[in-house]
Amino acid sequence: MKARILERVLNLLLDVGYEVLNCMGIRSCFDIIAKKEHIFLIKILTNVEAINNKSATELKNISKIISAVPLIVGERTKNTKLISGVIYARYGISVINTKTLEEILKEQFPLIYSVRGNYCVRIKSELLSKLRKRMGFTQEELASRLGISKQSVHRYESSGRISLKIAERLIDLLENDITISRNIFRSESQTSEINDLEYEYMEYITLTSLKKMVIDELNSIGFLAFPTNAPFDIIAKEQVHKKRILSVVSNDVKTIERKMEINRRITEITGDYSVCISEKKHRLLNIPVIRPVDLSVIKNPREFMELLSDQT
Repeated sequence: MKARILERVLNLLLDVGYEVLNCMGIRSCFDIIAKKEHIFLIKILTNVEAINNKSATELKNISKIISAVPLIVGERTKNTKLISGVIYARYGISVINTKTLEEILKEQFPLIYSVRGNYCVRIKSELLSKLRKRMGFTQEELASRLGISKQSVHRYESSGRISLKIAERLIDLLENDITISRNIFRSESQTSEINDLEYEYMEYITLTSLKKMVIDELNSIGFLAFPTNAPFDIIAKEQVHKKRILSVVSNDVKTIERKMEINRRITEITGDYSVCISEKKHRLLNIPVIRPVDLSVIKNPREFMELLSDQT
C-alpha cells in the first residue's frame, strides 16, 4: 500500500518537472526529496496517524535548515479516508492525499483545511468587514442573519478563520467569494530562523560518542550543527555564507556505503556539500572523508571548506 502511494507521488512530481530522489530503504523522517522552484521533503504514510511528534519535529527541523516544504502524503487517518481538496495537519505539518498533491502541483491550491476534525477555510477578513459595512450591517446584525454570536463575527474579521458551513452562508449572503486558498509553498519552514528549531526531540544524549564529538567540533568551528534521522547523520549550516554540510558520521563501512550514495544525490539536488566523517580513512563514491581528529585543528568554517575542497 505504501509502495503504491510512493510510486504515485514520484510519478506526479516527475510529470511536472521535479528532480526527485526516492530515499526509501534508509531509515529517515522523509521518504522523498524533490526540487523544482521549491524543495519538498515528503513522508509517505498509509495511515497518517503513524507519524509521531519526534519524527514530525525532525522533519520540520531539517526543512527549516534547507528551506524546504515538509509534507505528509497518505491515504487515511485511522479508518477514514483523506478527502481530496482538503489539507489536514499532524504536528504542524500539512497532510494531503495524492489527488490533492496533483492539484497543488498544478497550483490549484485547496480552500479547505481540517482543524481537529472540523472543516475550515480562511477568508479575507478586511474584505468581510468592508462588505458588511457596505451592506449596512452591524456585527450584531450580520451575526443574527448567520445564526452565530456577535463575538464570532468579530473573530472572523480579526483572524480570518471560519468554519466551512458559516463561510458558505457568508458567501451566499454577501454574494462575494471571500475565501483564500492555502498555498503550501509558503511554508513557515522556509522563513523561520534556525534558532527556532526544537531541540528536545533530537535525543542528543543517545548519540554515539563519535557523533557527539563531531557536533561539538562543528559548533565550536562556527557552524550550527544538529543530529538528524535522515540519510545523513548531521546537518550543519555556516551562518555567514549560509553553506550547508550534510554529513554521514560512522566507523561502520556498511553504514557508510549504504548512506553515502543517497547523501551525495541529495546534495546534488539541494546544492549543498556532502561529506563523510570517519576514523577510518577511505574514499567511497567520490565523497570526501574527513577524520574527526582533523576537525580539532580547524578554527573557522572557511578552513573547514578548504579541507573539504582538498578532499574532492
